[in-house]
Formats: sequence, C-alpha cells, structure tokens
Amino acid sequence: MLVTLLTLGLLYNSIFAAPDTAAAWRTLLATTLSGAGRTPVLLALALVPVNWGLEAWKWHRLARHLEPVTFGRSFRAVLVGLTLGFATPNRVGDYAGRIIELKSRRVSALGAVFLGRYCRWWPRCWRACWAYSTFCSRFI
Repeated sequence: MLVTLLTLGLLYNSIFAAPDTAAAWRTLLATTLSGAGRTPVLLALALVPVNWGLEAWKWHRLARHLEPVTFGRSFRAVLVGLTLGFATPNRVGDYAGRIIELKSRRVSALGAVFLGRYCRWWPRCWRACWAYSTFCSRFI
C-alpha cells in the first residue's frame, strides 16, 4: 500500500505539478483522442483486459498442475504480479506476485513462471527473426 501511494504521489507530482508537463499531457490527450487517433487508442485500451485474461488463462493452465486453482485466483495472481512488477526492478515482482498467490509448492511454481515466460519468448523470437529477414530482403 505504501509503495502504491508513493508511486501515485510521484506520478501526480511529475505530471500535474509542473505546469509545462501538465499542458503537454493535455495537448497529447486532446490530439490523440480526437479524430483519427481515437480508434487505435480505444482499441488498445479495450484489449488490455483481454491480454490480462489470456495471461491469467496461461497461468491457470500452468498452476493447476501444482495445486487446484480457479481462473479467478489466476487472474488475481496476474494482477498482483503486475502491481508488484511496476514497483520492482526488471519486473521481478511479476514472478513474486504469482508465487505469493499460491498456497503451497511455491518453489515448484518458480519453474512454472519461467516456463510461462519461455512460452511467451519463443514466438516473439520467431517474429523478430521474420521481421529482420523481411527488412534485410527489402532494404539491404
């Protein structure tokens, strides 16, 4: 709770307390949410809960082999991990948040967390290789 309050206080101070920064944020929001920029921004905001739901589904599939866990608890574990990940360096709190939500076999859960990260890394690596080869074939 203290970390959350300190983070929110820092954000408020850095965004709204400085007049130049507040004016820049207002201009950015006004230009982004008007006209053609509105649809991509609203679509991205609408897809955030979908992303969290998919992440919770993945964690549910991994954690159910460790202990009986519901989708609701998995969703909560993902949100706790996100919250702790914002406050810790290199998003280490993301791992801790998921493990804390389990009642037993927490050491085994570390392997499940890394397996989930690997499952996310592998397609990203393939997409990067495809993008690099496409870039090289067109521009080099």
